[in-house]
Amino acid sequence: MSTTSLAQSRPTKILHAGFSHNDWLGLKALFAKAVRLFNGVKNQDVVALTRAVIHQCHRALVSHLDIILGSPENRERQPSKASPDQQFLRLPEHHGSPTTLPPQLSVDLTPIRTNDFLGELHGILGTALFFFGKTIGKDGSLALPGEPDTALPYWLSALDVFESGYNLPPRTNASYSCREHWLLAVSDSRVLIALIGQFITEKENKRGAGELFTRDKKWARNSPLGTIVALRPPPTQRMALSLMTVSELMLIATDQFMRGILHMPHHASADFPHFSRAGELLTIATEVVEVVERLPSFEERRRWATWVQSVLNLIKPEMSTEGEAERCALTRLRCTQLAQQAHGAEVTDGSPAFSTHDAELLMAAAFPLPLPSP
Repeated sequence: MSTTSLAQSRPTKILHAGFSHNDWLGLKALFAKAVRLFNGVKNQDVVALTRAVIHQCHRALVSHLDIILGSPENRERQPSKASPDQQFLRLPEHHGSPTTLPPQLSVDLTPIRTNDFLGELHGILGTALFFFGKTIGKDGSLALPGEPDTALPYWLSALDVFESGYNLPPRTNASYSCREHWLLAVSDSRVLIALIGQFITEKENKRGAGELFTRDKKWARNSPLGTIVALRPPPTQRMALSLMTVSELMLIATDQFMRGILHMPHHASADFPHFSRAGELLTIATEVVEVVERLPSFEERRRWATWVQSVLNLIKPEMSTEGEAERCALTRLRCTQLAQQAHGAEVTDGSPAFSTHDAELLMAAAFPLPLPSP
């Protein structure tokens, strides 16, 4: 497991050692393990795993800078088409359609389909940064020398990674047809929701919340965080986000969530052996409702609580475990309370917070004991 700081410059020899198919499979297995441990108790294990994932992703990015930048500088370095081990790393040759063609020739205008390895890589890297930042935010002592001991810098780096992922040549060139990566969209939204929570905190503490999205720091050139900054588009999306209201930010985040949910798998796979669609939807709903409860406007709370309920409606009873069903019911109760506050029914501004006893009573109503059989 790597113990090198994410802010530390890495030797060029390591970064340019190449990245094979076996390396890619190993990275996905490591990431799957980090996802499984993220909700666990041992924060130290999560930090160590996600740090290793980030370093591996960094090596993969540096090994394919020519493809990422869309201008292959050394085609002789790219793997041969006859090499199955690294074929997944290579974009197909694209020759522009000639302006004039002999009449006897026909042109196939069907887009070339790629497996978009780099898009999936950006999804993994951004998600790992989100996990890393959230864990460091709970315990700053886990950061290595040079690494920030707060979550914000990692979340901002994750936003840069997702933006770079959306702007990869295979995604912006109409000649290629790339599948959507649900993880890219969902994790992008989770980071944005987390930053909205930070945005609200800044405003509550009378600090300049508008600067939140544009805060930057100088990183070592060959470090993972430095490479991320170097690869992001010059007019970064964060500049536009800094000018938006909380309502506009929520709209962007929820739109991205729905995009990810649309392409989210329904069952576990080799890449995500511990995947649970119900669990993912519950995580989305829970993280959003935690921010919605802090919105200053009752009407905004009602609006986004209704959105959360629409996500919960996607969870079918047969999809969830008993624990997930309880979480789903409790989240629905939180949404109901937010709607009641907005309409001024049963809950008023001066009322005490929703108590655990109230939740237990409503849970009993939602899940009554089965009637005895005759």
